[in-house]
Amino acid sequence: MNDKNNWPIILLAYLITVGFFGCLLMMMFFDIQPGVRDPIMIMIGFLGGSFSAVVGFYFGSSQSSQAKDGMLGRTNNCAGKCSP
Repeated sequence: MNDKNNWPIILLAYLITVGFFGCLLMMMFFDIQPGVRDPIMIMIGFLGGSFSAVVGFYFGSSQSSQAKDGMLGRTNNCAGKCSP
């Protein structure tokens, strides 16, 4: 993966990961008031789902599929100019 072109994906992956584990740590170590607890639980649920998507992308088939697409794109750029 070309990291220069995919910095928004990498940034979002880091933000989702830090946010997810930050919220979990906050729930474990701080006393949360009852009025704020439900919105935090909703945020943890959203970040948990997003975190699973991040893990699925970087360690699942999406990452290898994107690498394959990049490799095929490089071979298509030859357009008869490259030697076999």
